[in-house]
Amino acid sequence: MEMKGYTLCKDTADPYVAALLNSGKHSMKAHEILSGRTALYTNIGFNNPVTFVKELEEALAVHDKQLHDTYKSSRKKIEGLFGISLEENFLSWMSGEFAVTQSEPGLLGREPELILAIRAKNIKDARKNMEFIEKKIRRRTPVKIKTVNYKDFDINYVEMKGFFRLFFGKLFDKFEKPYYTYVDDYVVFSNKAASLLSFVEDYEQKNLLKNNPGFKNALSYLKSNSTIFLYTDINKFYPLLKPMMNVATWNEIESNKDVLYSFPYWTMQVVGDGSSASLQYVMDYKPYKPEESVVVASDEADEEMNEDAETEKEQMSELKRFYIEKFQGNVLREFYPEGALKSEAEVKGGKRHGRYREYYENGKLKSRGKYSNNQPKGTWKYYSEEGKFESKEKF
Repeated sequence: MEMKGYTLCKDTADPYVAALLNSGKHSMKAHEILSGRTALYTNIGFNNPVTFVKELEEALAVHDKQLHDTYKSSRKKIEGLFGISLEENFLSWMSGEFAVTQSEPGLLGREPELILAIRAKNIKDARKNMEFIEKKIRRRTPVKIKTVNYKDFDINYVEMKGFFRLFFGKLFDKFEKPYYTYVDDYVVFSNKAASLLSFVEDYEQKNLLKNNPGFKNALSYLKSNSTIFLYTDINKFYPLLKPMMNVATWNEIESNKDVLYSFPYWTMQVVGDGSSASLQYVMDYKPYKPEESVVVASDEADEEMNEDAETEKEQMSELKRFYIEKFQGNVLREFYPEGALKSEAEVKGGKRHGRYREYYENGKLKSRGKYSNNQPKGTWKYYSEEGKFESKEKF
């Protein structure tokens, strides 16, 4: 299903949208580095970041004087506080392509992952200016995490509160205190270290959005230069929807699940041209047929535990071990499907070693004790869901 059309920009349009439509377009290349686990992909493009900011200031002045004054005040405050120029140190190295993705959970957790990729004119210039900004910010804001290296990628952390929201509003709220690294011509940010490390793994293993058949097909219908581009892989995105919805909305969506899944790939593109904009929608149609679950008989002998062998949890991957040691303070945390903390274990050399705590889903302590080289040690105590002591065991 394909739809094309044009629209005129009204005076009542959101100032960020108005500024975008007046700022041209940019070629899209971010899909060449983004993860194949991408569920929702937004690409924003314009001719020149500096021109866009000037258009934004004019749009804010017309749309909302109070909002305009707040914007100017925030910019002045950031520049004065850290002794930097947002135009010279932050906008100057940007080419004009911004990509934001929400992906399926990766190798280091159960939460959806957010990534922001900003294309640079010259990655060396981008790195130089980011290091300058980081140096200035560190003088005023002490941070706990230093730069660490993973597979030749430097994972950096810096508090950039107000930077992204200043230019692009609420869409960039999640990147106030980002971790970031450099990939090809892009500076790649995420609100969590785990998300950035999983992103690096996908990039290294060539698990990329550009290779997704649905995305390749959708892109073949659209222009390579864009102002606003939106792509959704419903098979990946649908499981991420529930936390965003209230119960009534989610129940309504669930009742129409077969319709949504019949359109597995949704794509929208807007190309701005001053006062007008061209719009195009492309939706793939494939009748949804629920997969039949097949019950496989298991052999009881296969389920017996080999006590001498390390379990999957005991044998940590290189990535997980790196993450726990560098970013989690040597503490391995596991969670219930709905997000509640299930357990905390101190880790040494990739194995449980030290204090251990396990919790019920209601947050009450279930058991506590110590591990030594992956084996329970000493006295362990067990509690009821009401928090009452039940028993103890000596190892």
